[in-house]
Amino acid sequence: MKKAILSIQIFLDNWLMNGILLVFAALVAVLLHFTISEYVKYSERLNLARDYGLQNQILEGNMLPTDDINRISERLAEALEEVIQLPGVARYAPASFGITAFDGNRGSFIPLECVDEEYYGKTKYALTEGFWPNAPNEVVLTDEAMALYSIGDIIEVTFYLSDADYNVISYESKIEIVGFVDESVAIWEMVPNVFLPGLDDITTTLKEYADNYSPLDERIVFGYIIEPTTASGERIELIYQGGPYLITVNADTDPEDIKPQLIEIFGGGRVHTGPEMIERYKVEHNEEYLQLIRFAFISLVLTMSSLFAAVFLQLRKKRLEMTVYYICGTSWAQSLWFFTGSYYPLIATGSLIGSAIYFKLSPHLIRTDPMTVVVILVFLLAVCSIQVLPSYFSARRIHPTEWIRKD
Repeated sequence: MKKAILSIQIFLDNWLMNGILLVFAALVAVLLHFTISEYVKYSERLNLARDYGLQNQILEGNMLPTDDINRISERLAEALEEVIQLPGVARYAPASFGITAFDGNRGSFIPLECVDEEYYGKTKYALTEGFWPNAPNEVVLTDEAMALYSIGDIIEVTFYLSDADYNVISYESKIEIVGFVDESVAIWEMVPNVFLPGLDDITTTLKEYADNYSPLDERIVFGYIIEPTTASGERIELIYQGGPYLITVNADTDPEDIKPQLIEIFGGGRVHTGPEMIERYKVEHNEEYLQLIRFAFISLVLTMSSLFAAVFLQLRKKRLEMTVYYICGTSWAQSLWFFTGSYYPLIATGSLIGSAIYFKLSPHLIRTDPMTVVVILVFLLAVCSIQVLPSYFSARRIHPTEWIRKD
């Protein structure tokens, strides 16, 4: 009992170094979380671009070729004729189609993105549960909508959309809920808000999109539909005014070859090829990623230095009080027990605090495995043990009388 009390007292006497160790452990955990999150984000967006076929596409953004709103439809028709005649162009179509469904029974508005394979390629967003729609009027909603709906629900709705003359038209129909989308996954948002957009500038997460769309209206949920039809099964033709538009080229055509001709049609600053947006994203990501790794490595070194100081400065400070005997033990087993019992809880607490800070700082998380918290904790404990524990073992003494004789 006397040993234990003295060991605890000596450990608490070194509160400053222990506190520094706690802070650096938390900092390392935060940086490792951001590093892993950035890697997941990077991989997810590149896979999204591959499935979408972005490498064979050109984005034409800010499509307002005339100040006269009454001439937009006319100008779109002119642009379509000009673009489709260019060699190598396979398709010229809006980047996205949408329609709004209104559930009168629950008072919920449901904006739906149409994800027909002709436009979305092989893109399928990860689901919390259920399956991706594969028939008309099958719908997947954001997982927040699970509070209102269940898989298999068939809902009577009114579809609303605008015609070519901007008149609102409506259709009565029914939709079936077949799944719920994970709100943290990357999705397309083909509205570049920068002059030279990268892949990151035309993607977002469903959570961010929903919050930006209507952060205060909890009645609005979002979702995806393959193809909307009326109650009688008649296909609803979607009309899209304004930009952005996507130009798809043939597999043997380099998008850069026809970019100059598109700039002549639409003007500078509006035409962005898929390969250049992907490459721009890779360059920007690599710079940010290397910076994160640098900070994480420096913080890890500081954490190990703090642990070394917390252990051995107090040994040197308390040598005359036979600290080595009480702190490092008289056997390998005691050394291991005293070290893990004293410092593992401190490192673990710092790691968990860092994880909590990360989740607090990142409300719109990229989808990560919950085991990441455990992996980071084990990594910190392992690295600190490998670096410090051998020296800790070497400080072990057979009996305190050794120090008495030497002193």
